[in-house]
Amino acid sequence: MQSILTYISLYNINYKNEVEYLKKYLTHLEEGVQVRNKEMSDYLNEDIKDAGIENEVALRDVYRDDLIKLPSYYYHSSFLLIYSLLESTLQKICKELYIQLNLPIKPDELIKKNYLEGSLKYIRCFTSLSKDLDNKGNDFIPYQKVRNLIVHNGSTLEHGTDLKKNLLFRKDITYETDGTFYINNIKFLQLFLNKVDEFISDCTKQIHSLEIVPVALHDKAVIKYYTLDEFNRIYHLPSELEESYSDLPF
Repeated sequence: MQSILTYISLYNINYKNEVEYLKKYLTHLEEGVQVRNKEMSDYLNEDIKDAGIENEVALRDVYRDDLIKLPSYYYHSSFLLIYSLLESTLQKICKELYIQLNLPIKPDELIKKNYLEGSLKYIRCFTSLSKDLDNKGNDFIPYQKVRNLIVHNGSTLEHGTDLKKNLLFRKDITYETDGTFYINNIKFLQLFLNKVDEFISDCTKQIHSLEIVPVALHDKAVIKYYTLDEFNRIYHLPSELEESYSDLPF
């Protein structure tokens, strides 16, 4: 009988270091933005003093891009770095599952353009991860939409978007009347990074908990891996397994 792997190791996926680097980077970034905003605010106040209070509104419009929009370029690039960490780590997990479990389907056969959805689908196909984790994965869909608009649409809403119904993260993203938008604070990025960190941590912990009991699902032509507890809840007694022809354990 072919030996069955009873444990999956994901310890070589060292995403925690990347998380810590990004946390330090965001702190460093915010310090730099604050220093620059202080300088620009001082310049603005000096110009108002020189030009007169009657010109304050016009001067604030002149400085608006420097004070508000320019920091968003830093924020958008940081957002993409965090999202990339999420996607790349999930892809690494899929690759490890494929190699360690000798799975019949390569990750790239399921993972096409949508790396987030494809990676989660691949993990679901071969493991019995909790529904709660799957739901948490869906929480990243709005972040994915923002990512796609930044990368593919120049940080601009698609033409014809109903602004009253489809604005994402309204408190943390500022939308202009022409449909352009920009992330307006660092806390949004820090919260996003924490969510990514927590999600990947939960995912790796659950995969590590697989002990593993492989079951051949003949009607679906796929092998699925269960935790021992879940396997026992589903199949109950060995006698039931012997009588089953649709789901047979190795």
